[in-house]
Amino acid sequence: MSVLTFWLSWTRMTETRTGAPATRSEMGLPALLRSYAAVVSDRRFLLFTLGGIAVLSIEFSRSNWIAVHLAEHFHSQLVLGALINGVRASSVLVGLNTLLIVALTAPVTRWIQARVPRPMMNLGFALFALGFSVLAFSTNLPALLIASVVLSMGEMLYVPTRQALLADLIPGERRGAYLAVNGQVFTLAKWVAALGLPIGAVLGAPGMAAIVLGLGVLGILLTSLALLQVPGRRVSPSA
Repeated sequence: MSVLTFWLSWTRMTETRTGAPATRSEMGLPALLRSYAAVVSDRRFLLFTLGGIAVLSIEFSRSNWIAVHLAEHFHSQLVLGALINGVRASSVLVGLNTLLIVALTAPVTRWIQARVPRPMMNLGFALFALGFSVLAFSTNLPALLIASVVLSMGEMLYVPTRQALLADLIPGERRGAYLAVNGQVFTLAKWVAALGLPIGAVLGAPGMAAIVLGLGVLGILLTSLALLQVPGRRVSPSA
């Protein structure tokens, strides 16, 4: 399918944009690399992207260190007649997070629309990191459930506000290249999160909780530095 898609794109698709005919120098791999180089040289956007990697790597730790931590150290217990072990506890926490996101995203988004996005985003980062730090350390089910509520609230606060501020950083004429680079945040964050397994084996749960908190602080600092010269605006309903 990849080969077929490449062949169709190369041989059958034609440019339909009028008014600005592209030259050969504006097409192909060299032009693409020049476009990405211009994005990477944008210091504010680069800091914003690094901040996003730090925060998202916290989330992806759920399927790396946190999953292993709960599987190995959570003591099985009966809850409402059901036996909950570490693997099932992890599933319950993911389910709770999903339920809260689905049920509360709309009202929370409406609540933050009338507020300045930067403080809301930083508060979201802090709650997100705090909740995940408990997941990285604790094996107490009530504490884990409360932490899942906290991190879910943080996620609902930072996601729409970060998206709104990201739009402020991207020049309209280079939106494609900027969004393509921003899309790599997820891949790089997964790589960082995967390092939690060997690091956690050395530092243990307390060390991993401290690292998660440190990543949250790093995300706040890098993002704040990126936005020093960007005028704040309120979150639009479409953010």
